[in-house]
Amino acid sequence: MAYLNIIKKIVNMSPGPHRPWLALCLTGLFSCSVKAEANTDIRLHIMDRTQETAIPSTHRGNSQNSTLANDVWQRLTEHSVLPHQQHSDVEHEIKLYRENRYWTERKLRAAGPYLHFVLEQLKQHGLPAELALIPIIESRYDPRAKSHGNAAGLWQFVPVTARGLGLTIDRWRDERKSIERATTAALEYMAHLYSEFNNWSLAVAAYNAGPSRLRARIRKHGKASFQLWDLPVPQETRRYVAKFYALQHVVAHRDAYGISLPPVQPH
Repeated sequence: MAYLNIIKKIVNMSPGPHRPWLALCLTGLFSCSVKAEANTDIRLHIMDRTQETAIPSTHRGNSQNSTLANDVWQRLTEHSVLPHQQHSDVEHEIKLYRENRYWTERKLRAAGPYLHFVLEQLKQHGLPAELALIPIIESRYDPRAKSHGNAAGLWQFVPVTARGLGLTIDRWRDERKSIERATTAALEYMAHLYSEFNNWSLAVAAYNAGPSRLRARIRKHGKASFQLWDLPVPQETRRYVAKFYALQHVVAHRDAYGISLPPVQPH
């Protein structure tokens, strides 16, 4: 539609902080004739533009280099260290990602604005690059995401966990929505979970279910040697871990599965 293109052009030319308000006003003017699909398209466009302005300024740089070595997805694949999990739950999730390629591509592309920053932080913390996939499962890399259970931000912290990790939540600010502060807290938390469970599958499960619940399930299992899949963990947690390993596999084999991802250059 012609008016949709006009709105997009006006929003793109406006200063970053004013884009949401300007777009809201403009779309309001056309509200009588705009269909639901067009409104969705506009909102997605605005989200893409405003999220770009929220990238930590200290991590911006020259993004003109288009060599494959600088592609963030390629970097994630090359620096992956966790072995693939051969389990029926993981294979089931891989099948879903493969059969729903458009949906999978949308989920992965949403990580674009922040993926390089998260990978850099993982490198500095000495953690596996694959952990950059966690926010795809948690929030689709939306720092403004909020769940019905009051989890918020890129990493979907609930208030008690966030405050325990030193994040401020009060009437003036919510640091769960800060890309830098929340990512630092999440990676420190992940490192702590790994130091306790000494297994990345268990650490990822503890991130989802909570370490106390996982400890209780391990005690109930009562065996010295086990894998996550042997534990009576909640079905939601089993699927969460399965999604994590399935995403790792799909990203590594995206060409074979016909999944198209535009190169994401460092910002």
